[in-house]
Amino acid sequence: STINGRFGTVNHTPIVYIHRGIPGDELAALYARADCCLVTPLVDGMNLVAKEFLVAKDREVEHAVPGTVVLSEFAGATQEMFDALVINPYNVEATADAIHLGLELTKGNGVDKQLRWEVSERMRQSVLANDAVWWAAANLKDLQEDPSIGRCLEPTKGPTSMLGVFAKDFSSKQEGRKAIFLNMDGSFKDPSRESSESFQQQLEALCTRPDLYICIISGLTKDFLQKQFGHLENLTLVAEHGIFVRYAGQPHWKEMCFDDSTAWIQKVTPLMQLFQRCTPGAQLDVRKASVAWYYHECDEQYGTFKTKELVHQLALSTGNLPCEVCQGDKVIEVKSLRVSNGFAVKKLVSDEDKKGNKFNPIMVISDDSTDNSIFKFLPKDRAYMVRVGMGETNARHRFLDWNEAEQYLNIIVDDDPLGMENSSESLLERFQTCMGDGNTAVEDIDLNDVEDDQPEAKIGSQIFPPSPVLDPLGRRQD
Repeated sequence: STINGRFGTVNHTPIVYIHRGIPGDELAALYARADCCLVTPLVDGMNLVAKEFLVAKDREVEHAVPGTVVLSEFAGATQEMFDALVINPYNVEATADAIHLGLELTKGNGVDKQLRWEVSERMRQSVLANDAVWWAAANLKDLQEDPSIGRCLEPTKGPTSMLGVFAKDFSSKQEGRKAIFLNMDGSFKDPSRESSESFQQQLEALCTRPDLYICIISGLTKDFLQKQFGHLENLTLVAEHGIFVRYAGQPHWKEMCFDDSTAWIQKVTPLMQLFQRCTPGAQLDVRKASVAWYYHECDEQYGTFKTKELVHQLALSTGNLPCEVCQGDKVIEVKSLRVSNGFAVKKLVSDEDKKGNKFNPIMVISDDSTDNSIFKFLPKDRAYMVRVGMGETNARHRFLDWNEAEQYLNIIVDDDPLGMENSSESLLERFQTCMGDGNTAVEDIDLNDVEDDQPEAKIGSQIFPPSPVLDPLGRRQD
């Protein structure tokens, strides 16, 4: 009544409120003639009103006009209607701006009529294609599939465990110089988080070995790496996927890879800032050649929902730009195509080869799911590529977590290639076989005859419990 009293005239009532049911054909006609649909629930499941509005926008129907949808982010329909103007209904000013934009898109003079119809048509086709019949058929198809097919990797094809294997190659008694590259970005989900004291001590011990080349490679900023590891003079640090490097023995940072095509950052940053404001707990980190959107502190379901929407919007915005969208462990990162951790590691290895300091062997340990480029660039004949954690990878070996990785590094720190002196060697051999060495069939292995009274293993100053009994898929049998 306030709006009608202020803006209404004898011939015009801005808001017409109908407090009764409307026949279906009459409602469809109103939908077809409307320029914008405003749906702003505070809590909702799916909300079919927005979908009904779009279905009525049939271009072949006489007198139908194109229309846009202003939709609450709390409505389930936002997961399918990516071209809708999504708003937070608690933000009154943003809602008003979205209504104005929606009317401009369909009634304004700045947009061609053909483009107006394209806005409506994309969403309409999505609603028509993903209807209730499709949903029911898809669910029935999933229920009819054999759950054992395509749900897990064959043991003979998956990465093998690295624990207790190949440590002798990094012993000081072996000739030549060895290299270890570490990427812990996955463990630093929060860019402000500090590394553990035990890991710092391990790095210090590794850096004292003259035959070892140790490098931390990361997508995080040089300021963060300098704060965490700057006191280790013999440690090489690579920041922002290879943009900056601090070589071992040198106090200052240098630009390693120059990229002059970062104008795209100005385009994607406002979009990612918008999603940061709309997602409680999200953080944004703008770097020289990348922008990262972290959602590790967000609500699990809502963070995942906003992530899908952000990835879709970024795909539409960056299609012809020299950058790529990467999705890691609770982080969405847009980074330049001209820089990557893989290029950086390849350059470091190549530079040392040219100096006559050929690394043999090389080991890369990474928990970043976007680091497959590193595994592709390294020479397979002298490189051990290890993935920390689960997930798809191009690496040939795997640590279950960083505790297992640190246990392995401790063997190298102690310079004891035999490692677990008192542990069951047969168990390690069986574990390696079960994870797939390509020679023994899994079904021929019986783990029940492994002794349960294995003594505890001592590595350096730490005491580790006996190795766990594993099933043929490498899972604990507790």
